Amino acid sequence: MLNPVFRKDMRVLFRNVKVYVGLFIYLFVLLGITNLILKMINMDNYNGFNPEYIITAYLVMLGFQMLTLTFIIPAVTSSSISGERERQTLDFLLVTKMSGWDIVTGKLMSSLLLVAIIIVASMPIYAIIFYYGGVSILGFILNTVFLLIYSCFVGSIAVFFSTVVKKTAAATAVSNLFIIGITLGTGIATAIIAAIYNSLLVSGIVSDSWNRVVGALCMLICSTNPFICFVSIVDSQMGSQNVWNIINEMMDTDFSFGFLQVWHIIALIYVALSYLFLKMAARNILPVKKKKHKK
Repeated sequence: MLNPVFRKDMRVLFRNVKVYVGLFIYLFVLLGITNLILKMINMDNYNGFNPEYIITAYLVMLGFQMLTLTFIIPAVTSSSISGERERQTLDFLLVTKMSGWDIVTGKLMSSLLLVAIIIVASMPIYAIIFYYGGVSILGFILNTVFLLIYSCFVGSIAVFFSTVVKKTAAATAVSNLFIIGITLGTGIATAIIAAIYNSLLVSGIVSDSWNRVVGALCMLICSTNPFICFVSIVDSQMGSQNVWNIINEMMDTDFSFGFLQVWHIIALIYVALSYLFLKMAARNILPVKKKKHKK
């Protein structure tokens, strides 16, 4: 019942020694960062250990994991279609009964399997943090779900560019540049819009009645920014609502958020964008396009 492409890539994945070497290096670095943070926490004025600061170590580990996945997934997934084209095996996939959607989703599932392995393998290191308390199991599960959704979003981008760019190295570079562009570009665009609007507001050209419109536009632009996602996750873990406060101030509203966090909304946007990128990727790998015959 599994996707044939996923079944094949799963066998290849577990036979590749590089996967285990890379996983060992990742866990070694993560453990080193955790050890360094714990030592820094111990270096306080009382020469003791304060468990209240343990959540800092948890958030740093979470940020490191999110940053690592941002660069690992494109490196693995960008060769999904371009690699098949370079090995001249793409035609064999296209002549099967599988649709383009089956091929691209199978490739994406393979990258998500690697993400799941990384997350599961790092759980013993996270257990060190849970030993001291301060982090709930439910929060960790929600953050893990978000990492999978974020990985699906990044992987769908890499799969899409793998169908557009013929060379694997070029597809990886373009995917990384696109993700970096999302992170930096949305922040720069929001800052420019806010600066222009504030200058127009001070000069009296526009009134403050446009606060909600400009605030909604800025929120829409920042909805794909991974940094905003991470800040929202930090908010949920620390029990603060800084992101919502900034949004309410920008939109001149007093929105009652309740349990809703900003990263919940962004996660839904990531799911929708992942579906869109995969649909475009599935359409790009079709070798023949229908042409309208002129009568």
